[in-house]
Amino acid sequence: PVSVDSSNWEFYSGGIFYDCTKQVDHTVLLVGYGTQNEQKYTITMEEDTSSKITVRCVLQQINSASLLVDNQDEWIHVGRGIVLYLCFLKGATEDSARKCANGVLTASICFSEEWKKNTTVLEIRGDVLIVPQASLVGKIKGKRMQYHSLLDKDEGAALYQKFVSILQEEMKQNNDKGSVKAGVYGNRQGFFHFFSSLNVAGLKFDSP
Repeated sequence: PVSVDSSNWEFYSGGIFYDCTKQVDHTVLLVGYGTQNEQKYTITMEEDTSSKITVRCVLQQINSASLLVDNQDEWIHVGRGIVLYLCFLKGATEDSARKCANGVLTASICFSEEWKKNTTVLEIRGDVLIVPQASLVGKIKGKRMQYHSLLDKDEGAALYQKFVSILQEEMKQNNDKGSVKAGVYGNRQGFFHFFSSLNVAGLKFDSP
């Protein structure tokens, strides 16, 4: 292991990276070295203990919520249920998405006034609003946020649509009252919501 300055790594796209200082803030594995055009370089590898985690999400109980999906005037609305902030990391697959969908529907995040206990969105017959949230994969390196673990945009968009379809199908089979609505992957979207109790849960899933 060696210590390096990773503060500008978000700008790296290939080749030899020169923009380093002696202000070290990160540890990597040194796996090789060489010379190119009389310039010495080293080859390093990220040592990521969370590399098996492929999906991260945050669930929050809501009374109602609205999401602006076209950055202009198209809003979608849901009633009582949960809002799901979601992102996919490198290595995520359809199996990862299915595992996450099952976890979302079975998580006891919704407080029931009738039963005086936390229960699932299926049992309260609530709605689900899915909000793509790439920042969930962020890591602080120095003073910067970096997102190296985020799944490729095209792959992420395809998997996001698959996840939405899986969740909609599961809700259709198990919740005849609730609905699943989703934001647009890759868009910045306006959002507001109302809640009477702050029930929040962070979940992460690895590949099956």
